[in-house]
Amino acid sequence: MIKTIEPSFPILRKYVECFYFYEGKSNSSFSYLAFPHFNTGLSFMKGASVQRQDWTLQISENRTDSVHIEIFGKYTTPVFLEYKGQLREISVIFKPLGMNRFFKDNYLSLAPHFFQINEQSGWR
Repeated sequence: MIKTIEPSFPILRKYVECFYFYEGKSNSSFSYLAFPHFNTGLSFMKGASVQRQDWTLQISENRTDSVHIEIFGKYTTPVFLEYKGQLREISVIFKPLGMNRFFKDNYLSLAPHFFQINEQSGWR
């Protein structure tokens, strides 16, 4: 399942709400609804393929060692997330405007959709 950890360093607590860790097992399935909120997120997924469709995100096992980076955009309706198979994910959930401290580009240009691949190299 998902393990949640709050940052222990004071400087990170200013910008980061928490970290999520997920590790799926072979032939496993896990799903949940993500409801709209003010926080923003960045997910690093290893061994995963992502399919998007009508407020649904399906994250499935992919036998490669590549890392897939997703950035969460703003959404106004619940998003259904479904995990299938053996994969790993680490997500950084930023407080409102917290992500802006780590990227040169503004948030709206990085994340115009509810979830998208992060192809930007604009880290500060």
